[in-house]
Amino acid sequence: MASFRPGTRIGRFRPASPLVSNAIASSSCLGFEVGFALQSTQSGPFGVTVQDKRTISIFAAFLAFLVSPVILRACTIFVESVEVGNEFRVRVTDRGQPIKGLRLILRAHRPNESEADIVNNSITDEEGYAHFSILSSGSFMLSPDHDSGIGDLLMVYVSPAGPKNTTIPLGWPSRAPLVVRSVEGILRQPDYYPAQEQAEMSLSLVEGSSGREIEMTRTDPKGRFHFSDDVSRGLYFLHLSASVTSSDSDSDHSGTIPIEVNPDANETALDLDIGWTSCGLTHARKLMEPELIVGKVCGKVTDAEGGVISKAQIWLQAVRDDIEGSDETLTSATGDFSFPERNEGTYQLIVQSRGFRPYLRQIRLQPTTTPGCPQPAHIAMGVL
Repeated sequence: MASFRPGTRIGRFRPASPLVSNAIASSSCLGFEVGFALQSTQSGPFGVTVQDKRTISIFAAFLAFLVSPVILRACTIFVESVEVGNEFRVRVTDRGQPIKGLRLILRAHRPNESEADIVNNSITDEEGYAHFSILSSGSFMLSPDHDSGIGDLLMVYVSPAGPKNTTIPLGWPSRAPLVVRSVEGILRQPDYYPAQEQAEMSLSLVEGSSGREIEMTRTDPKGRFHFSDDVSRGLYFLHLSASVTSSDSDSDHSGTIPIEVNPDANETALDLDIGWTSCGLTHARKLMEPELIVGKVCGKVTDAEGGVISKAQIWLQAVRDDIEGSDETLTSATGDFSFPERNEGTYQLIVQSRGFRPYLRQIRLQPTTTPGCPQPAHIAMGVL
């Protein structure tokens, strides 16, 4: 039986996978460490025994927002640790099913160095087991050689006096894959706006356990993409890279989304809002809401907890070409907004604010003579 220790700060450790290292954020960019601890409710990777102990220290998003207009939030990652003897094995599963052919890597843990040498590696067999033996004493970081995030990291303490014949359970990938029938869809970046072109992104489709790149493509100016129709059933990683230009500098943002191709899936394709924070890539499925019928386009914008969002950008875009153009406004200090009277018709309402997922909803306008805001729309925005 493995003996788990309290969580360990990984510091400047560079994991085996560049995808993982890209997702790990250092809190030193803010110059001090404040924040609060949260018990993680995400699944894996170490099963029920470990996930209840797992702790992630997170900087308050609003504090980071005040410190820098570029940094939306920052986080310091803590990983669980386990003590073992000089021989142990790891069993890797995905939703209870063994993963075959996944390479696991042990790296020497050197907190004050940006590089960590590989000291051992092993590939999982048909039952999902990877074996490690004849190890010298010391502390090591265990991780897959590729993954979709920061979840699959474990500090391993090896000593002759450690528990013998230890099996460490490892759930992989660290995030549940998005299940779709085909590898195509649309990716909306934080600056998405229907009438405006987006910066193109480079996409590559990577086979799940082997990490082999299958195909590459790019998004079009609307964020749409399409891979071959003959992608077979199975687990894959969609790796994306975008060049982001800010007032301070140009920087490359990349990240990975786990997907499962299944002909019986409910969703035909991916339809995602994406963004980047100092904790890595974030993504969320587009929420389809019913058409809203109103006499005047007005209302209030808040976050999910009901806190008002001031200076949010709001666009009203006509769906049909025969209806006059578009309007733009900002929310007030109390989160309220209102558009002048428009002709009857169907419009798209788009709301954007730094740190929140873009909000889109179709509105059918049936003008009324009632003064004020007779049917205020309540827009609750989700955090990226």
